[in-house]
Formats: sequence, C-alpha cells, structure tokens
Amino acid sequence: MSWDVTDFGSGQLNQIGRTIFTLRNGKFEYPGFDKRYAEKVMFLLQGQRSIIHCHKQKQEDIICQAGSGVMIRLWQVAHDDGLSNESLTLAIDGIKRIVKAGEVMKLLPGQSIYVPPKTYHQFWGCEDKKNTLSIEVSSTCDDWHDNFFLDQAGERFPEIHEDVVAKWLLCSEYRKQNNRPE
Repeated sequence: MSWDVTDFGSGQLNQIGRTIFTLRNGKFEYPGFDKRYAEKVMFLLQGQRSIIHCHKQKQEDIICQAGSGVMIRLWQVAHDDGLSNESLTLAIDGIKRIVKAGEVMKLLPGQSIYVPPKTYHQFWGCEDKKNTLSIEVSSTCDDWHDNFFLDQAGERFPEIHEDVVAKWLLCSEYRKQNNRPE
C-alpha cells in the first residue's frame, strides 16, 4: 500500500530511524471495509534504532525475519505516561514470559514477540554490522493518531525537504493524494 523512511524528526537517520513498507492496513471509517489488521515490513540499517514509543490502541507482533537478530526492550506505560518499573507479562513465540521493565531481549530470525497496547518499546538490529528485516503484524494501524513518543520531540512523519522531485508517494502523502481524511 505504501512506504516511508523516517528519522522521527531527529535529523539523525543513521542512528534513529527505519524504512517501513505497509503491505496491508484496515480502516474502520470506510463502510464495507472492515479489515481489522495491518502488516508492515521494517528495515533497520546497521546502527539504527527506533525511537521509544507506544500505541494506546494498537497491539502488534514483531517478527524477526532476517539479519542476526532484533534487539527489543519494553516498559509498561506509567500513570504519568512515563516508563513504569513494573515487570510485564508478554508472549514470546506464543509462550508467556515475565520480563523486567527495560530488559533487552534478542529475537533471532523466525522468533516473535507480542507487544500489547500501552507498552513502550524500542528495537534495533544486533551490533554486528548487519542490517535487519522484521515484520509487524498488528491490529489496524493509525500512524497519525496512535503513536506516542517518550521523547515529546518524536514525530512519526517529520517534514521532508526535497532536493529532487519525488517519484513515489510516501505513506504520509497517500491520503492527501487520494483525498482521504487523516
């Protein structure tokens, strides 16, 4: 359906960012179109991390596909919207496990982790100079209203200053091109 490259407004794409291809994404607001899931392919360059973020509605499985592994750490959202120190109960490859707040876990290719709503998470590739490919299978994804960043400076779709004419639409431009509401 769409793609995007983001640095989350950091200006440091090589350290904070990722490339995302959205393959499927349901929409609740369109009558007769009741798909309730999404699928994304996420590509992390060596040394790149996602920004620490959470979703209040979306639940997701992160599945490592290629590379030497995906590192991920998670925290519950505290009452003040910060990081909680409480442990989490998560499913890794479908097996429930208690994980300490902020504990770093490694997913090898083929392994997955379930990330429930209201769970801060951050992921990156292993520190072995390899790129990483992972898949997200989730409930419908609302990238415009359901991304919350621990660092308030985070932006899901930062402004792009084009130095050449764009050949393809990014996912943040797709709705505007098709006159769809955000």
